[in-house]
Amino acid sequence: MATSGSINFTSTLRDIIKDALLELNVCSPDETPHSNDEQFAARTLNRMIKAWQVKSINIWKTKTATIFFQNAQSEYEIYSTSSDHVTEDYVETTVGADEALGQTIITVTSSSGMTVNDYVGIEQDNGYLHWSTISNVTNPTTIVINDALTYASSADNKVYAYTTKLEEPFLIYSMAREAESQIDTPMNYLSYEEYFQLPNKVSVGTPVSYNYDRQLGKALIKLWPIPNDVDYVGKITFAKRIEDFDANNNTPDFPQEWHEALILNLSARMAHAFGKDKGASYMSLKQDAQEALSNMLSFDNEESSIYFQPDTYGRG
Repeated sequence: MATSGSINFTSTLRDIIKDALLELNVCSPDETPHSNDEQFAARTLNRMIKAWQVKSINIWKTKTATIFFQNAQSEYEIYSTSSDHVTEDYVETTVGADEALGQTIITVTSSSGMTVNDYVGIEQDNGYLHWSTISNVTNPTTIVINDALTYASSADNKVYAYTTKLEEPFLIYSMAREAESQIDTPMNYLSYEEYFQLPNKVSVGTPVSYNYDRQLGKALIKLWPIPNDVDYVGKITFAKRIEDFDANNNTPDFPQEWHEALILNLSARMAHAFGKDKGASYMSLKQDAQEALSNMLSFDNEESSIYFQPDTYGRG
């Protein structure tokens, strides 16, 4: 017999809820769950996957993004409507001809990849990035911006353009400083206490360290020293937040391997509410749910080397 040739199996929110309720014998296979039960199950599932994020189930959600440093700016807020500029994808080009203060029609080496309403940052001759949005892409070498240049910009100055700001990340793992030569230099992470204890937080120079402050609804990155030009950008590796289930036809923001763990653990989480948290059947379900989650947590680990170093200070 021939195999299907397909590897795109998935489940919807409604499938997961129905199967979880079947595990609890709350409904039969030919029965449609009550809408109140479905709504309760959806809320429980969303709460569960939000709580699971602290277990570092993030390998498939690990991404990279770019922070555009600004001259004399030490703090950068990361969320979807921030006035700062952090994104996963961008295009880079240069100013095509000298542009005077007050210009809105900008000659660029290439407008490829730029679209109307994109954010655009143009390096000015005063060492700052001038940020605006694109009102028109006139031709392959001309764009029109909504906010006029506040300083002259010479040919070959940098131009960055992107469409979507980065939403608040769940975690930031690391940060590097990328030079114009595209060489990355890892930056040193400072804890809040280490940053607080810096004697001169307004020191200016090439950033070598950063502090990540995870706040409610946004992330805040502080740089030290404070950038004194825009010759560098920051590259961060981070974990995106796991998406919500908002509608019955939503599919999980999880790999296929996780679907069984979602169903079994949702069922176990709801057992008490449906009076099914007693007896051998519940204990078996709970064990199956724990085993499924444990298997996925073991699977969801990056393969890498482990290094051991002797304690040369004798503090062992």
